[in-house]
Amino acid sequence: SMLMLLKLMILTAIAGKKKQNSVIQISTPSKRQLSSMGSQSFPGVQQKSFYEFSILETVPVSCGKAKGGFYTAYAITATRFDGKKFDFLKRYNQFYDLHGKLTKHYGHSEVDNVCRMPKKHLFNTDPVLIQKRCAKLARFLNDLNQLPDVWSLPFVKRFLETGVEDDGEEEDDD
Repeated sequence: SMLMLLKLMILTAIAGKKKQNSVIQISTPSKRQLSSMGSQSFPGVQQKSFYEFSILETVPVSCGKAKGGFYTAYAITATRFDGKKFDFLKRYNQFYDLHGKLTKHYGHSEVDNVCRMPKKHLFNTDPVLIQKRCAKLARFLNDLNQLPDVWSLPFVKRFLETGVEDDGEEEDDD
């Protein structure tokens, strides 16, 4: 399936990154594939355990510029309450945008009391700092489970359904 292929591509990229500083291009599963796994509400399931996220690695992704530019993406594994998993890539600014939209929707104090965004560090390749950032971003995503009806918000669904190649194309809706 597409999800298994994506996971294999990410794992291959991670393994290749450890051997050499490789640059990859990855596409995410289609909206149709993700919607079949769903981000809708399920009766009798407490929202606090709807998703569990982990981020174990960063991946350099080619931005397609003629000069061979790339950016860092976070390889995220999401596990739904029923055990179904999917993987996707996100840039830091996509987390930052999500945090801003959540703040606009719920209010600054409620969002910051529940899920804090780690600070941005430009051009820092220190493995310890990167590992801490991955853990903090995963905690940010896991803490979203505490916000009421968060998984039904269109911009949160879109965050889960899109990848790094869709950056900047999100609509500003609640």
